[in-house]
Amino acid sequence: MNLIQLKDLCIAVLKDWRVIVGALVFIIFSSLAGYVIRYRRKPKPKKVKVKAAPAPKPAKKEPAEESDEDAKS
Repeated sequence: MNLIQLKDLCIAVLKDWRVIVGALVFIIFSSLAGYVIRYRRKPKPKKVKVKAAPAPKPAKKEPAEESDEDAKS
């Protein structure tokens, strides 16, 4: 087999419909596999816990005015 016959054989093989379909199927499946490998879901938003507001501090008591009884004594 010389070089010219080998070239004709390679061209005949590459023109065969089974080789073309096989190559296309291979390309499609490899692209799909690459997509599946690289696919990442969007992260779900984290639930933010609402912190309860701290209870207000009691107001300072002002010194009570003296009652009438204390004033009379």
